[in-house]
Amino acid sequence: MTSPDPSPLPHLLEPQPAVLDSRGTTARSETLGSSKLAWSGSDQRPAAAVARALAAIRAEGEKLRSLADLAEIANYSPFHFARLFRLATGLPPARFQSAVRLDRAKTLLLTTELSVTEVCFEVGFQGLGTFTRRFTAAVGLSPGRFRQLPERYGEQVDRLARLVAAGLLAGSADSHPRGLSGDVIDQAGGQGPCFVGLFPAGISEGRPLAGAVLAGAGRFRFAPLPDGRYHLLACLMPSWTEPLHAPLSHPGLRVGHAAAPVIVRGGRGAEVVVPLRAPLPTDPPLLASLPALLLERAGSAAG
Repeated sequence: MTSPDPSPLPHLLEPQPAVLDSRGTTARSETLGSSKLAWSGSDQRPAAAVARALAAIRAEGEKLRSLADLAEIANYSPFHFARLFRLATGLPPARFQSAVRLDRAKTLLLTTELSVTEVCFEVGFQGLGTFTRRFTAAVGLSPGRFRQLPERYGEQVDRLARLVAAGLLAGSADSHPRGLSGDVIDQAGGQGPCFVGLFPAGISEGRPLAGAVLAGAGRFRFAPLPDGRYHLLACLMPSWTEPLHAPLSHPGLRVGHAAAPVIVRGGRGAEVVVPLRAPLPTDPPLLASLPALLLERAGSAAG
C-alpha cells in the first residue's frame, strides 16, 4: 500500500490577512494575562472570589449572568471583580461566559441528537441567527458543518494518526522558509498529537492566522506571516479518540500559550517557546476547533 503523502499536512492553515482597523493599521486585540491568580501570603480571598464566580458560570453555562450578579457572588464591587476576573482568565466576564456557552454547544452537537435549533435554545441563545453567527465566528465552522466533521473527516483522522505513528511528520517544520518558529515543550512527557495555532487574541477563537499539527510536543515553523501582534496557543491530546472536540476536562489534555504576545515584523517573528501544562479552572474553553479546521483543510487538499 502506498504511504500517504505528508506534504500538505503540517501547515494546512496558510497565513491570512491581518485584521485592520479603520485607519488601516493592524488592530490591537486583548492580551492574555500571563500571570494567573497567584497571590502570595495568607490572603487568598481574590482567588477564592474568582473561583466562586467561575463555578457559577460553569454550573449554569446557558445562563448569562450580569457583571453585578457575578460580583455579588464574589463579594466584590463590580469594578474590582471585573479587574480580578480579567487578571485571572485573560478575558472579561461576559466574553468568558459566551465562550462557556459555545463550548457547551460544541459538546451537544457532537454527543446528542438535538437539532441545531434545539442546541441554540439549550445553551441560552434567544435566536438561531445570533447563535449561528456567534458559533461560526468562534469555532470557525457553522454548527451544521461542525456536526458533520466526524463523519466527513473520519478517514482524515486515521490518516493523520498513521502519519504520527510512522513519524512522517518529523522534520516537517522545515518545509517553509522562516516566518515564525519555536518549540512546544512538555516536561511531563505527554504523548499524542499536538496542535499549534496563531490567534489574534489570547483565546482559541475563530480561524487561526496559521496552524500546524505535530507528532507530539516539538519544533514548529510557520510560513511568513502578515505583520501584527498575535498569540500562540497549543494543545496536546492524549490520543486520536476525540480529535475534533477536546474539552478542558478531557483526561490527559495538555494546553499552553506563549508567555508574551508574538510580534511579527517583515513577515517574521522571534523564536517562541510554548510550555504545556494541565488545564486550569481559569482557562477559557478551547473554542476554535483547530483540529477540525486542520482536518477540513486536509480534506480539501486530498479532494
